[in-house]
Amino acid sequence: FFHVLAHGVEPAENWREVFATRRDELREFGRNAASELTSMLLPSDAVVLHDTQTAPLAACLGPWEDRLLWHAHIGTADRNPVVDAYWEVLASSVAQTQARVFYRPEYAPPNLLAGSLFVPPSIDPANSKNAPMSREAACALLATKDPTSPLSWVGSEPRFSPSLVVGLQLSRWDLLKDMPGAVRVFGAAAARHPRFAGVVVGPAAQSRAEQSELDAAVAVRARLGSSARSRVHLGVIGDSRTPAHDLAVRSPQSRADIVLQKSTQEGFGL
Repeated sequence: FFHVLAHGVEPAENWREVFATRRDELREFGRNAASELTSMLLPSDAVVLHDTQTAPLAACLGPWEDRLLWHAHIGTADRNPVVDAYWEVLASSVAQTQARVFYRPEYAPPNLLAGSLFVPPSIDPANSKNAPMSREAACALLATKDPTSPLSWVGSEPRFSPSLVVGLQLSRWDLLKDMPGAVRVFGAAAARHPRFAGVVVGPAAQSRAEQSELDAAVAVRARLGSSARSRVHLGVIGDSRTPAHDLAVRSPQSRADIVLQKSTQEGFGL
């Protein structure tokens, strides 16, 4: 709920009606989580809190406030009532940290600019998901029918022949990533160009909201014409944080000729 608010987007039509309830739930979560966390911390520890879900903990970690940092990898430059509601709940807690790290100055509300740092995002070349892989090796891996692979296909499996031009969107099944929209775009391209194939891939859904987005993408694909549908594919990658998962991410990335990021709102400042 608050993750979506942070992007300036309404999480639901009735979001104002449930706002107070969600606010109280988030604060209760913060109190409970802080109690558990403090039982593990040493007085000399530094604490780095990451993103919206951890923000309410900051208000409950007073003994560590001089060694407390909050990092947000999301945000929006928009200023509207939705964003204002987000900071109404979180700003007072986040303000109790020694420093805040945002990707862009526009993401920080005016009252948090002092004491904030701004670090543009980048790709980590040391991450195994980003290691180089040849197109040939990627094609070979994608063609292998390995029952232990964390990459599975919803519907028909793709055939990545060398003559195909392959488009890819690889994102979480997040409302803001518009994965169903990526399927529509690839379907339109496939209908026009018989040598085009589109691939939309995400990790295993972690919530009802993510499952709903995956289901919506499946429904969009089902409505495509048969020829286009045969060249538009949906993939799901399980086993997060394992070498097999990282390899399954590298394969479609390395085979893709065109990469799409069709976010309706993107916290990375793209």
